[in-house]
Amino acid sequence: MEVKSGKISLEGVKALFSEERRGRVLMAVGILGMLLVLFSQCSFSDRADTSTQTDSASISAEEYTKALEKRLGNLIESMEGVGRAQVMVTLESSAQMVFATEEKVQTDRMQDVTGEEKRREQVSGNSQSSLVLVDGGNGKRPLVKTQLEPTVRGVVVVCTGAESKVVSARIIDVVTTALGIGANKVCVVKAGAS
Repeated sequence: MEVKSGKISLEGVKALFSEERRGRVLMAVGILGMLLVLFSQCSFSDRADTSTQTDSASISAEEYTKALEKRLGNLIESMEGVGRAQVMVTLESSAQMVFATEEKVQTDRMQDVTGEEKRREQVSGNSQSSLVLVDGGNGKRPLVKTQLEPTVRGVVVVCTGAESKVVSARIIDVVTTALGIGANKVCVVKAGAS
């Protein structure tokens, strides 16, 4: 290929794509393309694995309880007549993960015909359920479908304004509404002198 005064000549381009070199050029372009695809999968797959791991990471029951107590405490203290409040939340269970499953069902039917009106049909079935696994950073792990929040067992509120039945009733209403629990699971008591 000749370069004259900064331009590539037409003969040079034709020579580059001659029968002999065309196969080599196509092979080099193909290898380059495969390397680019391989490189893009390697560099982005690590980032995707870490993002799915952080998305599916769950907080512990203790952290969940402390955060819930703080939010409820702030909410209750902002109410009129409550004063200073302390909140304690107890959980019935910790957070539960619901994993995606794959179910395979196989049904076999067999008819036995003997004579004109004598028929017998036999049906048998087989089902098999298994977890859906995805590739993670440390090997395969089950795919999380949903995460169920912990169930609240009860709430205790200790505050200075609990001597008023109206204030106590409002606190019970706020807690039962916020958490979706019954009033029998909420206890409101007056704080002692500290």
